[in-house]
Amino acid sequence: MVTWILAVLAMYMLQVFVPTTFGTALAPNAVAATTDHMKGKDNAPELTVMGKRAQRALNNLKETLPVFLAVALLLQIQGTTDGLAQTGAIVFLIARVLYMPAYMVAIFGLRTVTWAIGSVGIALMISALF
Repeated sequence: MVTWILAVLAMYMLQVFVPTTFGTALAPNAVAATTDHMKGKDNAPELTVMGKRAQRALNNLKETLPVFLAVALLLQIQGTTDGLAQTGAIVFLIARVLYMPAYMVAIFGLRTVTWAIGSVGIALMISALF
């Protein structure tokens, strides 16, 4: 389970950079926007549409990550780290990796499906607790 916890945390760390990257790289004046991001956040440039979508996807991950971590740590403490526990963690990780691009490209229903699959992953992990 430790491997999957670390993998999810690594995915989170990578996704932290996506809103700013897409928010400035696609901006009309990308060099100025990038320079503005290196300064204080008092006058931060507004993100592009893709940057805003990536930020909302990241905010959603910030809401679900504590639940995943709490359940994963409980499973680790309990010693239940295979079967449904591991399958649920893998499902959660894959779904969350796909969630941000699904949110950013805005294909109708895809974001909801990937979010639901991630929730199923957590449900599998919770069921492994019992």
